[in-house]
Amino acid sequence: MKTPEQWIAEYKLNNFTQYSKLAFSHDELVRAVQSIQADAQPQWAPISEAPKDGTLVLLSDGKYRHVGYYCDKPNLGGYGPWHWGIVHQPTHFMPLPEPPEK
Repeated sequence: MKTPEQWIAEYKLNNFTQYSKLAFSHDELVRAVQSIQADAQPQWAPISEAPKDGTLVLLSDGKYRHVGYYCDKPNLGGYGPWHWGIVHQPTHFMPLPEPPEK
């Protein structure tokens, strides 16, 4: 992910004449880019909002974190529909990031 400084440098390079006319300070642009990047980061959500189609997600019960998925058939341990290698039921989930490009 690009840093705010990289975004600004790239913008300056590509839009030099327009950049010089902007009504924003460097600090304002840095804060705006950081805000956009923060909004793009996955956040923990209640387990009730998790996908129930077998999609792998990051699960947590507030103490442990592990990748798992929902399955409407009980798992071997009989611990509910979330298959994630932990006995406790998860309370939150987060989407997994995209895998890296080769």
